[in-house]
Amino acid sequence: MAGNDINKDIKEFVSGINRGPLKSLIVNGNTISLDNITHGEDIYELVVEQAWLDMCRTLTNNKNKSVAKQRVEAKQLLAERLKYYFDKSPKKKENAFDGWYFEVNSDVCNCGNLKIGQAQKLINMAFKYLYCCKEFRENKHDHFVFSHMPLDGYILKWYKREVDKEYDGQAWSKINDVSKYLSIEQNIRNYFMDEIVLEKEFSLWMGEKKKAETKTQISYADKIIKSPECSSELKKRLSDYQEQLKTSIQ
Repeated sequence: MAGNDINKDIKEFVSGINRGPLKSLIVNGNTISLDNITHGEDIYELVVEQAWLDMCRTLTNNKNKSVAKQRVEAKQLLAERLKYYFDKSPKKKENAFDGWYFEVNSDVCNCGNLKIGQAQKLINMAFKYLYCCKEFRENKHDHFVFSHMPLDGYILKWYKREVDKEYDGQAWSKINDVSKYLSIEQNIRNYFMDEIVLEKEFSLWMGEKKKAETKTQISYADKIIKSPECSSELKKRLSDYQEQLKTSIQ
């Protein structure tokens, strides 16, 4: 079962959901509850739609009616595959899960005219949102044991720094090689030996997000300090503030 730390991480992540279909399912600001689903709604369709919002900014040809129709079908396909997966017994081995995963990834790519990196974001974020549902986390926990870590800019920055310094830095949405994607996920699994990587992603992602935001603040303060209009007193205060920020992300 998930421990207190992951519950805190999930609460922090869920509190940041400010748009999309899952917003209305948030209870007490810290979890997603199936109790709030209205008649006719389907949790799998909702998490896929929410995950789509995390991925869709990387898409092209959105105004092409034929492509748009394909992408609607891709979302429906994924929702159906997720329902089938969670309705069955959990996979007992890593390679069994990966076999199922890559079949789904390939079908979503072909159906929706997507790259492997885009499809992984859609699938993996759908898993992440389902894990935010208390009912899934408690009753379907074993279905998440071999799940992959969602790859995005924050996670790949951490990956290059902590796991594979030789990574070429390719953006997640540009990845379109199965072996490359699997290598990244396998390296992450090896880094977190015998742990559920999806659980680790919550704190990793939030930590990298906070670092990025802090660096932006440092940069903004630096611009003001270098401005000719900046007074000596303000420069001193901003310099002290910068040092505090730098210390916080070391």
